[in-house]
Amino acid sequence: MNKERSILVVDDEAVILKMVERVLNRFGYSVWGSNTCDEAVKAVKERRFDLVLLDMLMPGTNGFDLLRTIQSIAPSTPVVVMSGYASPEVASDTSKAGANGFLAKPFTPEELQIGLSAVVNIQ
Repeated sequence: MNKERSILVVDDEAVILKMVERVLNRFGYSVWGSNTCDEAVKAVKERRFDLVLLDMLMPGTNGFDLLRTIQSIAPSTPVVVMSGYASPEVASDTSKAGANGFLAKPFTPEELQIGLSAVVNIQ
């Protein structure tokens, strides 16, 4: 039986959602895009994801709050945080908050693959 591998991408930027979807589709993942926090929470409640890729700065909420909410709903689902406001402090804070990885935006398809391969099996 072929298990569907899926990743939820939470970002309010349509260009990021499209690029991530294109890259991850090449590696056999179905990508579920969400451009709001409410949609993301609903998706995590309704299905199991192999990974959540979460933008730190979303309209209406702090990315740390959304990270904690996702962890409370699906504690075994790894979460990788991405942010355009990257610094060693932000990366450290996301790790302390329980994120499994951090990607600085903008990133290339290759950087996306490398950044996520440490968390899920992307080949």
